Amino acid sequence: MFVSRFTAYSMVVFYDMRLIECALLLFLMQQKYRMFCRKWGK
Repeated sequence: MFVSRFTAYSMVVFYDMRLIECALLLFLMQQKYRMFCRKWGK
């Protein structure tokens, strides 16, 4: 039971890390897009 619970916990942590990674990537892309638009005055 402890092992299965630990496995589930590690899977959840891994999934959360992936989600945070995707969110950070999207945020960075948005910031770059804003800077790009500002540079070209759109």
